[in-house]
Parts: sequence; structure tokens; C-alpha cells
Amino acid sequence: MTYLQYVVLAVLDHNYNHFHPLLFTVKHSGNITMAQVIEIAKTMRERSMARHLSGTVKEVLGTCQSVGCTVEGEPPHDIIDKINDGEIEIEVCSRFLVVFYF
Repeated sequence: MTYLQYVVLAVLDHNYNHFHPLLFTVKHSGNITMAQVIEIAKTMRERSMARHLSGTVKEVLGTCQSVGCTVEGEPPHDIIDKINDGEIEIEVCSRFLVVFYF
């Protein structure tokens, strides 16, 4: 599944596996929670090229902006700005785990 599919399903509050093609071609003006955004980011983490989980969250928020939905009643870009300014902290999770043996 793609970011778009996860976001649209979160907006529509559906949990099914069969998608109608027209479902993803229209703007959706719903509202999702930050917890849903983080859950989508954790699910898509393996495909993301971002170094940290906050980067993956920003990718999801960008998809929310493209779809036309809000997050916690705010425009997604405002939340991206808050993450960049440090007002909202996302748990730090690097893409690779490096273990040193001495």
C-alpha cells in the first residue's frame, strides 16, 4: 500500500483490503489524528528514504496536504513547520542500527 491509500483509509475510517480506483482520485476533506499519522509513518518506515522517523512523518503529512485533509484540525504544513521548529518532537529512530563490537 502507498501513503495515499493509508491516509485516505484513515480519513474515511475504513479498514478493508479492496480499493475502488476512484476512491483515490478525489479530494478528501476529513480530519485525522497525529497518532494515525505516526502509525502510518511506522508502517511505511521500511520504504521511506528518510533518516529519522520525523522525516517519514513529514512525508505522510505532505500526502495529507495533497489529499486535502487536516491533522488535529490544522493544515498539515503547519504541523511540518512545528516539527522543524522543535515544537513537536517525534521519537528519534534511525534508519539503520549500527552495532560496534570491541
